[in-house]
Amino acid sequence: MYSDAFAERIRKARKIKGVSLQEVALRLSLHNTTISQYELGKRQPNLDQLGKLATYYGVSADWLLGLSEENKLAG
Repeated sequence: MYSDAFAERIRKARKIKGVSLQEVALRLSLHNTTISQYELGKRQPNLDQLGKLATYYGVSADWLLGLSEENKLAG
């Protein structure tokens, strides 16, 4: 449940922000494959990474996990 919503929303957030997998990985000190696996639903972040992703994209962790419909992203 959470992993499907997370994969969809993390991909949506990146596309709306208009950044590449490489850019996100660089900014968050993660590997490109890690971000890709998040977006494909093959891997989930730990709490620290979830917080960094939410901060980077300007959304709540609740939104990333599909617990809330509110977000600050346009689109």
